[in-house]
Amino acid sequence: MKKLELILAGIAGIALILKLLHIPFVALVLIISFITLAVFYFVKSYYLDKNKNFLNTMNGAALALIIVGSLYFIQHWPFGANLLITGFLGLVIVSLFYIKNAKQNQITLLRNAIFAIFGALIFLFWRKIYVF
Repeated sequence: MKKLELILAGIAGIALILKLLHIPFVALVLIISFITLAVFYFVKSYYLDKNKNFLNTMNGAALALIIVGSLYFIQHWPFGANLLITGFLGLVIVSLFYIKNAKQNQITLLRNAIFAIFGALIFLFWRKIYVF
């Protein structure tokens, strides 16, 4: 599962870089990679969780919202900012509960921090660095 997660995130990162370089038809790759990554986190959090923990489900939903919100924001579709902010709020709430058992949830907290930083960078700087 970790290899699949890294491969999907790598493809999404490459698609994002190619989008910045204005490569033709890279929007299709960007859409497919971001949606696949969002579905992966949502499915992983609910269907592959052995304990069926509500906190893990909310974490996967928040990660999926951040990814889909970033996609909407990058593609200049409506409601991208709303999805990003909703995902941030969900991720902050879930991370506060995960901090109680920080030693057991180190990987989850690291993943949450990475996606929170990624979403914040997209939200704050995308429209400034992306020149039409």
